[in-house]
Amino acid sequence: MTAGPTSGSSAAGPDPTSSPAYTLSRVETNQRALIDKILARYATQNAVYRELLQNSNDAGARQAEIRFTTTAANATAGTGGNAYAGMSVRQDSSADKACKRPLVTKVLYRNDGMPFRDEDWARLSKIAEGNPDPSKVGAFGVGAYTMFSVCEQPMVVSSDKALMFVWKGDALWTRVGPVPSDLEKTLDDIDAQSVEGGAARKGTKWTTFVLDSRDLYAVPSMTSLGQFLASSLTFTKSLHTIRVYVDDKLEMTLAKQTTRAPKEIEVASKSSGVLSSMGWSRSGEGGTVTSSSNGIFTLGSPSTSSTRSIAASALSGRSTSSSASRSSNSCSGNAGIMESLTRLTVTVGGECSSVDARYISAPVTTKISKDMSKRMERVTKKKVPAELRVEVFLAAGASEVDGTSGGSGTDGGSRKAHNKSESDVASAITSSFAPSTGTGKIFIGFQTSQTTGLAAHVSAPFVPTVEREAIDLVDPTLRAYNSELLQISGMVLRLGLERAMQGVSERFEAMHEVYLAEDEALIKEARAKKHNAIEEQKAEKEEDEELTQTASEDTTVSKSLMSFAKYMAKGVKTTIVSAVKTIDEIVSNDEEELIRPLDPRPLSFEEREAILLMRSFCAKPSTPDADIGIAIADGFTRVMPDVSPPVLTRTGVVRGNYARLPKDGLEAYIHQNVVRRVVLENAREYHEFIAQCTTLTMGDLSAYIQENGIHFEEYDFVRFLKWWVKFNRIRPCYQYGPLIKRHISFSQLNATEPRSLDKIYYFRERNIFTDDDLPMPDSVIALSLQENIGTRMLEDASLRSWFSPLPVDVWASFISQQPIMTQGLVDDAEARNLVLSMLSREYKRQYRYGRAEGSQFEALMRNLLSDKSCIPFEDPKGKAKNTTDLPTELYLSSASLEAFSGISSFRKVNPELKDAGVSDDFLLALGVRKSVSVEFLFSNLDKLKWSENPKALIDYLRSATLTSQDMENLRSMAYLPALNDKSRTFAPSELYIGGSDLSGLNLPFIRLIQWPSDDKLSAESADGKFLMKLGCRVDPPLEPFLKYLSSQDDLTDEKRFHCLSFINKRLQPGGVYERVWAKSSASFKKMHFLPCTRKDPFGDGTLVKELRAPQECYSDSACQVMGFIILDPEVDRKSGRTYGTSFQLVSKPSPQLLLKRMLEVVLAAKMLLEHAGQDDEAIALRKTILSLFEQMFTYLSSRSSDFAPSHMKALQRESFVPCKDGSGSIGWYKPGDVYFKNSEKEEDEIIALLFHSVGFSPFLAAAGVKSEASVQDILHRLVSKPREVLQKVGVDKYTN
Repeated sequence: MTAGPTSGSSAAGPDPTSSPAYTLSRVETNQRALIDKILARYATQNAVYRELLQNSNDAGARQAEIRFTTTAANATAGTGGNAYAGMSVRQDSSADKACKRPLVTKVLYRNDGMPFRDEDWARLSKIAEGNPDPSKVGAFGVGAYTMFSVCEQPMVVSSDKALMFVWKGDALWTRVGPVPSDLEKTLDDIDAQSVEGGAARKGTKWTTFVLDSRDLYAVPSMTSLGQFLASSLTFTKSLHTIRVYVDDKLEMTLAKQTTRAPKEIEVASKSSGVLSSMGWSRSGEGGTVTSSSNGIFTLGSPSTSSTRSIAASALSGRSTSSSASRSSNSCSGNAGIMESLTRLTVTVGGECSSVDARYISAPVTTKISKDMSKRMERVTKKKVPAELRVEVFLAAGASEVDGTSGGSGTDGGSRKAHNKSESDVASAITSSFAPSTGTGKIFIGFQTSQTTGLAAHVSAPFVPTVEREAIDLVDPTLRAYNSELLQISGMVLRLGLERAMQGVSERFEAMHEVYLAEDEALIKEARAKKHNAIEEQKAEKEEDEELTQTASEDTTVSKSLMSFAKYMAKGVKTTIVSAVKTIDEIVSNDEEELIRPLDPRPLSFEEREAILLMRSFCAKPSTPDADIGIAIADGFTRVMPDVSPPVLTRTGVVRGNYARLPKDGLEAYIHQNVVRRVVLENAREYHEFIAQCTTLTMGDLSAYIQENGIHFEEYDFVRFLKWWVKFNRIRPCYQYGPLIKRHISFSQLNATEPRSLDKIYYFRERNIFTDDDLPMPDSVIALSLQENIGTRMLEDASLRSWFSPLPVDVWASFISQQPIMTQGLVDDAEARNLVLSMLSREYKRQYRYGRAEGSQFEALMRNLLSDKSCIPFEDPKGKAKNTTDLPTELYLSSASLEAFSGISSFRKVNPELKDAGVSDDFLLALGVRKSVSVEFLFSNLDKLKWSENPKALIDYLRSATLTSQDMENLRSMAYLPALNDKSRTFAPSELYIGGSDLSGLNLPFIRLIQWPSDDKLSAESADGKFLMKLGCRVDPPLEPFLKYLSSQDDLTDEKRFHCLSFINKRLQPGGVYERVWAKSSASFKKMHFLPCTRKDPFGDGTLVKELRAPQECYSDSACQVMGFIILDPEVDRKSGRTYGTSFQLVSKPSPQLLLKRMLEVVLAAKMLLEHAGQDDEAIALRKTILSLFEQMFTYLSSRSSDFAPSHMKALQRESFVPCKDGSGSIGWYKPGDVYFKNSEKEEDEIIALLFHSVGFSPFLAAAGVKSEASVQDILHRLVSKPREVLQKVGVDKYTN
């Protein structure tokens, strides 16, 4: 510190400016600008009321009033009425514009604290001269000037004295004197009308601040103002009631009262139980740290009766003899860590709402160096206190206080009216009293803008910034002081948590057995409801809804609990969830229930209290300065550095490192030290990050089961297996499976003895063991269990080391030794049939896998059953006690043995076995016979008659084991009947298998085997294939067949067509006739077996049908116009145009043949014309000839591309073009003498007379017919044949 200007010297030597040569003048201050700059630092709304409330609390006031006078009152006074009737002052701020609230003209702020003393008046008139009392909050002496934020010239009245601030230019002055008479009268009227009334109020001189509005502003909303005032009362030591008036009408009251007197925190020690075994109780000497990192602060006070630290006292369970007497004192006057409960009640209009809070106050001893103390005193103008108190605010459940049900909002407190808006305002105020996660504030007397990062408020004599909105962490000295005080705050928070959780532990332990019983009862109720849900859904719908509503009401947590932590960190649920799932929700989702086991019990009081506590410590970064939260966290962990924070589990409170968090349903099988899921969901961040609990693992379950074993009732056993599969799908852990299985036992319904799961290896494959009543070995899981679990579950990869599908060979070995398969009793018939049916299905299935698999299974069955009297036989008389026999002694029930009945008697398998699904193939595999032996057949072949029906014989022979010699004998012997031939029996090679297409032909040159009409015999049937092995034929030889068709002119068209179709089908590629035809096609093509047609070119168009050889006809019907023979078009159409290809017909005549045929037709036409006269018949003949040649030329034109130029050149010399002359006769002309008619223009008369013309034809054009006559052609005609020309055109016509 340097000396004043008059000192004349300094540490560096004499001041050179102290000589008379220098002029000394005072520094002037622009006080208005200075105050404006100070006010600019107070950016918080309601800063003026915060400073006034702090002043009231410092003055020991218990009550304060804020009285608004508005324009509504002024208007009423001036007009005699209420000019602002209907205006609301309780509207939320979001509705300010809509409601147009009245404007404030004056504010009177009053408190009943100690009146101003002379030194108080003196400090009030000085800027920056704060209260030197270290126990007071005021430090800088500038807070009072916040009055200038709303008022130009504020006035302070205390006792009988008044001080008014007045401005003269930019200088601020004060006037001090008696209270103005009009103001004094107003204050007396207020006292007279006060709710406390009368003499008591008048006898108390309240300090009043008069603030006339510089600029009119709207009356603050009661919601926002109430929330601010509620936060202001959080840590006030004396101030407990604030009232708000608007135009002398009481609008709002906030009252704070202690509901449980301060009590020193003491945690009882335990010599046994969960807490002590988990290291819950620890002595202060055993590792508890009670001082800040640099030793500036230490928990405790020099006045403590014991030398041990206060934290050690709290955690060791030992207390001094004076602790009981201290518990009744106030927190501020006690040396121990004290806890009290306080209730804030807010009344708005006629509506009340209340909320409870827990306060923890700890004494702290200060130990700082003289240098640090000197530096701090220079800044704060106060001495550093040797002792101070740190206070912590946490929300508390209302039910914790005298068993009452307080609550935030409309759920708690008394209710006198039913005004919803007033109730909403009161509730909004109380709900803001307790901080939500991360929104707790630092209080330096009153709330600052700095958050703690927790759901807890912290109050301590921190050194603030000038505007008291934040802690000063800029100045190095203040930073060290404040940071370590924050550490102490974290320690107090941790000790408060430890004490509160100790109380939770004691209460929970007392109720633990009750909760276990309740858990069991509710789970049984849920399971019963789940079991009956489908059947009773409709009938009990209304009742279920009523029960659900009742349950919801019973399990809802009061809003006093939820208001404390309305929002949870990082997406955790916003309200306390009383139960993870309701019973109705559990019933609806089986899959989820495996991973989230049934836990329908609502949260207990202890669990809700623990949740509130743990939520309070779910941290978020503190704002605006994150270092604040870090310093608190340092203290939280520092006080008990080696001890995890406590958590509440199903079995009590334990340290976090011993607790386990539920994970994917593991919690259903481990309860010791496991946190309930509903508790975890409500405070997840605390468990995972603060207490650092680990989640359950399969290793935990394995260790637990190895140590304790585990026994299930049937329902729980089924659920466990389903859960195991589900869990392993999420996170595979197959390696634990065998170990866990060895230690599991279970009891089935109606079973007398429990079973070990380790003795069960198999389950049924339902597609194999389809019958439920099949006997099973003990190593197979019971069918009822399998159905409840589900076969797909049992097949899961996670259970492969536990169970596998029951192998049929294992089951067959078991069942083959059972009495039902060895004794043959009638009473076992039904069960025996089931067994044989199942084995028969498996026999068929194995052969579907492959011949090797089938053969192996067949050998097994023969080995197990061939010597067992297990196959039932027919007992027509029903007298046999044993109705089974060895398989080798029986015949199939379907065996046709009638032909042998005259020789011997035979015993057949009971037909009921086939009805049960036992196949003949399976029975044959066991040794059952299908027919008599081959030896028996051959020895009696001459005695048996097969003339009518050889099927029984063929069936027998197919099933019999025949040697090669047997086959030769059967091929050569004549023993088979022929159809329609009773003369004798025939050898197989003499007969044909009459398939459907052959038998209908009735061919006389072949014999068909006699066969029952009700049985289809074909080359593809089993009987047909066997007959073919014996020598029976299928298709007649082609050559006799064609000769037959050639010789039979009288065959019907239909039969001939069927025969040709039969042959055509077998001529196709791969057909049996294909190679035969290819080899002898030359001779076959000469046979006349094809139905053809021909037509006389000059006739009336009548078609002549006749049989022709393939080489004589054509398949193209167009050539018939020239008299060629073609395949019958109708037959060709019905065959699908395939005969031409199959029988190798030539499609069209060759070009040479066409030209030859044309000239032959020309010659025939000329001969016909020579003998024709001039009658009508001749005229018709000429028309026919012209029409015929027109058709021929058309057909020949379609073949133009087939003709070579040499063909056309030869035609040019032939006169083959018929033309009609003027007399009607037909002349024959060479192509060069004929011209085409021009159809587009009228023909010249002279041209028509001189030349012959025909219609256009591409064929004639190629032959040389010209399009029209040229001039040269005309001249040539005149020169060469003048007489003919003159004769045609007429001489007279052209010479006259």
